[in-house]
Amino acid sequence: MNPDLLAALILEGQNNIKNIAIIPRDYHFENSLNYVLVGLRRAGKSTLLFKRAQDLVNKQNVDWSQIVYLNFEDERLDGFQLADCNNILIAANQLTTKKHYFLFVNCNNKLNTYAV
Repeated sequence: MNPDLLAALILEGQNNIKNIAIIPRDYHFENSLNYVLVGLRRAGKSTLLFKRAQDLVNKQNVDWSQIVYLNFEDERLDGFQLADCNNILIAANQLTTKKHYFLFVNCNNKLNTYAV
């Protein structure tokens, strides 16, 4: 998968998240931990992820360029292979060399493809 395409998708995702109006909910994430959100379809996992991204930018002085958002249901990622995972990091580094915050949604279909 072309890192330039991935970078364009990341930028598109950043712009989409910026403009989403989200009703505030009570939640807490520890800054130093990684999270995997699982639950029923349409339960609000992506919305919570969007809120987390907005809070990182608005409350913790993270720059939008550090938010690496990809939705793996995007048909432009249909050819994505396990070997392309490193290209996500290459694309992210094209946007900034600061610390990255990786936010992936609907990656279950891609992960199931590579299950042993």
